[in-house]
Amino acid sequence: RLEEDLSQVAKWIMENGLKMNIAKTQLMVLSRKYNRRKSDDVQVRSTDQVLTKQVSVKYLGVHIGRDLNWQLHIDSVRKKYLAKLALIRRAGHYLPCSIRKLLYLAIVFPHLDYCSVVWHSCGTTLSDWVERIQNYAVRMILQKPPRTRSHPLRGMLGWTTLHHRRHLAMLGKVYRCLTNRAPAFLTAKFVANVVHNVNYPSTRRKNNLHLK
Repeated sequence: RLEEDLSQVAKWIMENGLKMNIAKTQLMVLSRKYNRRKSDDVQVRSTDQVLTKQVSVKYLGVHIGRDLNWQLHIDSVRKKYLAKLALIRRAGHYLPCSIRKLLYLAIVFPHLDYCSVVWHSCGTTLSDWVERIQNYAVRMILQKPPRTRSHPLRGMLGWTTLHHRRHLAMLGKVYRCLTNRAPAFLTAKFVANVVHNVNYPSTRRKNNLHLK
């Protein structure tokens, strides 16, 4: 079925005067570790050529691994984050706190917030790892010792945790889907699990939303 879809895509591209670059077309099979052997045997052809199989791809700045654990993406974010944060730290002694905070929000924080709804399900370990990076930045901005508790310092800056921010962003996305303010292909994914059986007990969860 996938090869049939690729044939249709290639046909559309040719009909519109374009050319499909097979060398840049990649294949990644999403699978769990215990199912990895089956996925490794998958081959997909397009225009009589086998597509190159990858264990991860970078799409619009987000590193996506075949097991969707987001380790590669967070590693990439961490490298960019720490490199730019080091620049602010070196110049920090010559800058007031307000400028250090402004620089952080302008050139460092966007790396932690970019597409965060996509990788919000990264798990507790990686989420805590990202959180420790911001805690380091909070102490650097306020020029506090390394072991200073981060919670009151975030309050001084008017910030929340990154996990809480991602959670709010996720809720915002869901709200826009439920109020038809998102693209149709997203709103169609949410279905109410309405129970019509009179024998089913009336509970608070009988109308829960489910994803298709």
